[in-house]
Amino acid sequence: MRKVWARYAIVVTLSVLIIGAFFFLIDENDQTVDTGYQIVHAQNFGATGDGITDDSEAFQKAIDSVSSSGEVRVPAGIFMIRNVVIKSGIKLIGEGETSVLKLPADGKVWDMVLITGGDVKAENVTISNLTIDGSADLIGLRDVQMHGIDIQGGSKNVVIRNMNFQNMCGDGIRITEDGKLKTIPQKIDIENNRFQTIGRQDIAVVHAYDVTITKNYGTGALDIEPEKPMIKNVVVTDSSFARLDATSANRIQSAEIMVKNSQFEESLLWAIKGIEVDHSTIKHMRISNASHVTISNNTMMMLEIFPPSGKSSSNITITNNVIENSSNNRTEAMLGFSDQQGVGIYMWNTADTIVSNNIIRAEAAGIYLSSGCEGITIKDNTIERLQGTMSPENGLVAVRKTKDLTVVNNTFTGWPDSISVDVSNKDYAKMIANNSFVGSNIQ
Repeated sequence: MRKVWARYAIVVTLSVLIIGAFFFLIDENDQTVDTGYQIVHAQNFGATGDGITDDSEAFQKAIDSVSSSGEVRVPAGIFMIRNVVIKSGIKLIGEGETSVLKLPADGKVWDMVLITGGDVKAENVTISNLTIDGSADLIGLRDVQMHGIDIQGGSKNVVIRNMNFQNMCGDGIRITEDGKLKTIPQKIDIENNRFQTIGRQDIAVVHAYDVTITKNYGTGALDIEPEKPMIKNVVVTDSSFARLDATSANRIQSAEIMVKNSQFEESLLWAIKGIEVDHSTIKHMRISNASHVTISNNTMMMLEIFPPSGKSSSNITITNNVIENSSNNRTEAMLGFSDQQGVGIYMWNTADTIVSNNIIRAEAAGIYLSSGCEGITIKDNTIERLQGTMSPENGLVAVRKTKDLTVVNNTFTGWPDSISVDVSNKDYAKMIANNSFVGSNIQ
């Protein structure tokens, strides 16, 4: 009986080894599983990865060989490609940072590395584990339309994950309508990517519906720019960029943008309607000619509502933030576009705005209301003077005929004069009441 079991064990072991060897061998070759899902390898279609040969045609052949759905696998190497079009059902997968797709040095404006959508429908697409190199150091161009991945209209359910973008002439990733068909990209997921030395924007969302940007890190800008406008439901979480720009030509249609748990040095919200920034760290933010904006639970140095001349911002909610503008840990307090150094919150030409439950610490002034402000409610804030290199003004300054001002239930700490208002207009204040003054005077 023992001999029988021994023989059986030997047969089973040999069978497992043979099957394992078979699968090891076919992993290097193209294959099709029973469901019709194909796995092909770029090098089997002539891709060299030698950093010299133009491998665009080989990559396109590999992609086009997949009949309905499957993977195109990219080994380690430097593959020179341009304008390779990704079609529906394709997963383009590399081995990580060493799998490099690089624009040839003779690249021209409007040459992209990869394109999804446009003339070729691209649904259910994944691009992952690759490095995209735009050869900007070789081509010598910056701030031009030469992007790493250009996601055009006709793209739907597209995932860009675990990628490195570097040395770009244009954007790392651009998401935009198809210029001919006027279709809009939908359901785009951009996750866990890195961007450095990008010629325009790290990520540019121009036209798109239902975009998720999660765990991305860049040394440039995340730019959300609803044109015409054609942006709905963009969610940014757990990401870090040098800049957050949300800019539009107008503010007619709500863009529905949420930014949460992220970090930026600078942010500009220009002519945008419908954005919320929550639980993020932003050193300096400027809101300009925008409406229906909520800024909550953030940490900042300075927040300015500062539209261009002749324009205004309205329906702004600023709540539960910590804003601290001082020379502590830096050579001097922040100045901003308003030229009001050491101010926590600055407003000009601002209407129907609520500032509540914030902790505002500053050297010069906690809140400064310049001309053209109307319907401003300031309530339940702690406004504290910080010692620094600047002479303090007031906890709250309201000048030049501020109208319908409500200041209630705030605590002012350490200010020589807590509240200073221009009383030349009888409508300057609707209500100033129930405020507390700790080590401060009221003017």
